[in-house]
Amino acid sequence: MAWIQYQRRIHRISRACHFPHASTKGLKCAAQYIARFLVANWVPFYICGGYACLTTADPKRLTSGLDIVVDTHQPRQLMASLLSDPHFVTDPTHTASTRVMFLVEATEELVEIDIIPGGWGGIFPFVAMMMPYLEKNLHSIPVPSISVLLRMKLKTYSRLATKPFEKRQTEGRDIWNLRKRMKAKKQYFDPELDEDEYAGLQAWLAEHHDEGLWVGLGIPELDDQLRCVIV
Repeated sequence: MAWIQYQRRIHRISRACHFPHASTKGLKCAAQYIARFLVANWVPFYICGGYACLTTADPKRLTSGLDIVVDTHQPRQLMASLLSDPHFVTDPTHTASTRVMFLVEATEELVEIDIIPGGWGGIFPFVAMMMPYLEKNLHSIPVPSISVLLRMKLKTYSRLATKPFEKRQTEGRDIWNLRKRMKAKKQYFDPELDEDEYAGLQAWLAEHHDEGLWVGLGIPELDDQLRCVIV
């Protein structure tokens, strides 16, 4: 029986396709499935990145998979537990040991899932620290609030400042859509930006102010200061 189940699993995986951009249905299935898995295993988590932007600010956002931040002292054990589930497989084309592929049988596609330890790189805060700033998105999955997600994008943008524009184009579009969503919800931006976030904001405004995309932050003093720097 185990051999038959194994052969069926291999057959399903071989039929599945790894597309550059996952479908919305595939992302939803993957997010809900791994959320149930992590909750059942008592692993604190939240989802950030492109999926979070898609479900909070930009329904047309394209992304290849999920970025999941977890708090765990045993990442290898967590990965082993994931791979023991027939819906998850390793990505043979990726060298990182923290990436798995989720098999969405309904759409016959493979969705990338990156497991990110909390605190990694200074961009992804620990889940315990993020608890007051997490919200449930339209799929009932915990994601950072819009203002926190925007700050994470600004930090990433500052680190891509020396890269070609194409490398940070998606991040720049996310910043624009997140800020627009904040204005629609009449939310205010936290003025306490760290050095990387402020640098990212300056770099973003420098590239977009002449396109009529100036939106400000809702804080008159900081907005005036930024205008003087950029214009």
